[in-house]
Amino acid sequence: MFSLFLWQAVPSLTQVDVPVILAEMPHASLAAEPQNLEGVKYSFLPGPELSVFVAGVIVNDREILTSALIRGQGSDYQEQQLDRWKVPYEIVVEVLNLETEVLDNGNLRLSSPGLMTEIDLDELETDPELGLVFSVQELRSQFQLEVEFDLEFYALRLTVPWLDAFNQVNQESEIYTSGLSQVSPAPFSVAATEQQLRYSSGANSDVLRSEFSAVGSLLGGSWFMQVEQPTAFSLSDTRLSDLQLRWQSDPADYILGSQPSFWPTEQSGDYWGFTTIQRSGFTPQQQLYGLPDPRRRLYAEETNRTVVGEANPGDRVRLVLGFSGPPIAEAIVDASGVYRFESVPIQTRLGNGSYNILVYPNGDLGAQPDIQTATFSALPGQLPEGASAFVFSAGARRQTTANSLVGEFSGFEVSLSQRWGLSESLTLGAGALYDDAMRGLLDIYYQPQNFPLRAAISTIADLDGSDWDVNADVLFQPSDSFSAQLISDRFSTRLSTNWQLSPELSLLGSWNSKTEPRLGVQFASAGQTTSTFARLSVDTDLNLYWNLSQRLDQFSLRSNGNDVSTQSKLTYYLNPDGLNQGHSFSVKYDTQDRLEAGLTSLLWSYRAPERTVDNRPLWE
Repeated sequence: MFSLFLWQAVPSLTQVDVPVILAEMPHASLAAEPQNLEGVKYSFLPGPELSVFVAGVIVNDREILTSALIRGQGSDYQEQQLDRWKVPYEIVVEVLNLETEVLDNGNLRLSSPGLMTEIDLDELETDPELGLVFSVQELRSQFQLEVEFDLEFYALRLTVPWLDAFNQVNQESEIYTSGLSQVSPAPFSVAATEQQLRYSSGANSDVLRSEFSAVGSLLGGSWFMQVEQPTAFSLSDTRLSDLQLRWQSDPADYILGSQPSFWPTEQSGDYWGFTTIQRSGFTPQQQLYGLPDPRRRLYAEETNRTVVGEANPGDRVRLVLGFSGPPIAEAIVDASGVYRFESVPIQTRLGNGSYNILVYPNGDLGAQPDIQTATFSALPGQLPEGASAFVFSAGARRQTTANSLVGEFSGFEVSLSQRWGLSESLTLGAGALYDDAMRGLLDIYYQPQNFPLRAAISTIADLDGSDWDVNADVLFQPSDSFSAQLISDRFSTRLSTNWQLSPELSLLGSWNSKTEPRLGVQFASAGQTTSTFARLSVDTDLNLYWNLSQRLDQFSLRSNGNDVSTQSKLTYYLNPDGLNQGHSFSVKYDTQDRLEAGLTSLLWSYRAPERTVDNRPLWE
């Protein structure tokens, strides 16, 4: 007599033959030594039959598809059978936003910024009704997904960790407004007001100045106003210093009132007029601080750069922001040994973007990667390739006059210009203007690939060539430790160099077309409660120039001087927890001529701990 024990449990995928072990137990005694009978085949019965039914697909709590054909258990759902369910190949590619590429070996590469996998099409199962399909078990192992069936929503719910991680770095969160009540804005509103009073006392007079500012909304746009009173509470000398109406969107801006002009000019007075900016192919940069400047609306919020490098064939290369961030792009190096990531987004508002290249030998993600740094600079004014901007502006110059709120307007001016992003490295602009004469405009923004140069050059010239001005900003930085910058305008040309010998010590050089050349040294160091910044330079006439800032706990010393004047200030802060708030006492010593006696001052100040939205003291 013997008993049969089954020691291995196998899920019912289909009716299959599985090798099992038969053990004969003499006299039905479990304590006796069993005898193995290997090689015997035993057939399991098939699991519940799967059928094609319609269900939704939810990815990371977002409903991507409301109806999709899948093979599973539309009724009598059993969670333990979920691995057997089949999802069409096209559905997987669509909801995971995968890019497909046929490789030389005939395999198919499926990739996204967060995942890359290679599959053999011959190994995919073909469903008679759905075509090529993935099983849920393959989705879990091949694509690192968590899969469940939500009976409440009657949908297949996919959790994709790498997809959300990429979206958090590269995309803004979507805001869903469906179901919310709509509230129409008021035609006119006042959002904030500010009143400043400044009192100064001298030997001959006491002066109290007033400045009032306000901002709000108007007919879907915004308005800004500033009124000055050189003598507070006196209406006779009140003048309107700024009044600007703006309607702004990503494709176009419309600006009416006081504003900076889009071209350099020698005309006196403020520019008031109407300006429109029409954009195509880019989103304008947001101005977070300072007075509104429409010229910043020609800057792209984001430009694209190309990353090129070399690695061994078969290596897996990932582009990440920082060191531990999710992959922004990924590639497997082919036989050429060269990898390339195109259209890497660079935030121009931040000025640069620092990325790391992680190279995994032989594509092994478990191995220690070789880390390389790729640092790019974004040139303000440069547009993405294929983008363009058109500007039209017309107005007049305003001169402030006594006893006049608005002042006097004269000198009609008009300009129009166009800017094109010709390539990833080159942006060109051209236009014409009339103020006191007809003149032409030319803008060049150039930042070549694989060469440490960036240049922004603007030229304005009379059409007959009799007068012209060039504004140039050229930076050459062959390494992290050395840079040279040339800045030129109609007033002067300036060249400066910076050679960083260590994290604290740098050698400086400067040349100005209107002053003598200088050589200097700079030292900077900071700790938890101490910091030192010191710069000393000398020109060819042996004149000394210095700038010193020293902090030691609650003491602060600042001193700077040149061949004309010196200023020194020693301050003690009573609040040890914050040097930017509370009471402080200072002694200050200034000279206008170093050969003459200076002026000594004693000062007290107080800054409120409360802060405004831009982190300034609420009052001081």
